[in-house]
Amino acid sequence: MTSNATARELDDLLGELDPLVAERILETQVTLNEVAEALACVEYERQSGERNAPVSARVAALRDLFEQVFDLGDEDGLVLRQIYDDPAPGSPGVA
Repeated sequence: MTSNATARELDDLLGELDPLVAERILETQVTLNEVAEALACVEYERQSGERNAPVSARVAALRDLFEQVFDLGDEDGLVLRQIYDDPAPGSPGVA
C-alpha cells in the first residue's frame, strides 16, 4: 500500500508552499505519485494548450486545485498565485 504524501515531500517536489495550499493538497489524501501525475498534467496542458485526462478522480481533483492556486501561463513554469487576501503570519514576505 502506498502512503499519502507528506508536507516534506510536497516541499521537495513543489518547492516551499504557502501552508494553506499545502494543507489543501494534504487534505486530498493523495500519494506523492498522484501529486507528480497531477503536476505533469498541468505542465502538459500549460505547454500544449490541450487538456489531457488524468487516470483517477483524485488526480483530477488535485489538477483542479493546482489550476486554482498556480499561475499556469508563466513561461518559467508554475508560479504560486496569491489566492488569499491576508497571507498567513510567517509566510514568506510577511513580517
